[in-house]
Amino acid sequence: MLEILTSLTKSDLVEMGDIFGAEIPVRLKRKEMVTSLEDYFSNCCKTWLTYMLERDLKLIKELVTKGPGVSVFQEYPDYMSIAEYYGVVESDDSDGNFKKVWLSEDIYNLVKDQIDAAIEDGEKNGRFEVERIAL
Repeated sequence: MLEILTSLTKSDLVEMGDIFGAEIPVRLKRKEMVTSLEDYFSNCCKTWLTYMLERDLKLIKELVTKGPGVSVFQEYPDYMSIAEYYGVVESDDSDGNFKKVWLSEDIYNLVKDQIDAAIEDGEKNGRFEVERIAL
């Protein structure tokens, strides 16, 4: 996760914190933001997973089932997922017909025990139903 975070700009870090439910003060130095987000992602996995869309969570679940570093080929969706955009799910789109996606071992280890609970939470609280209607 540290590799993902260190590649982002300060404004990207703040935006990522907002999207995943972490409050990152803009007055912090970039390095402090990275450390704060790394701690959040490591220690609050179930929380930040619940901020993701159903499509992202089900993709992560599929990749967890496959295992770390194992690729899945997908057709190109209408829009890029949040998980892909922020590097939670790694991807390779060099093939014009399919996109290859996978989880790094670091992310796999963070999410493997929490993904089922995050999906169950989205189903139980009605958030996924609202997403389906909105989309």
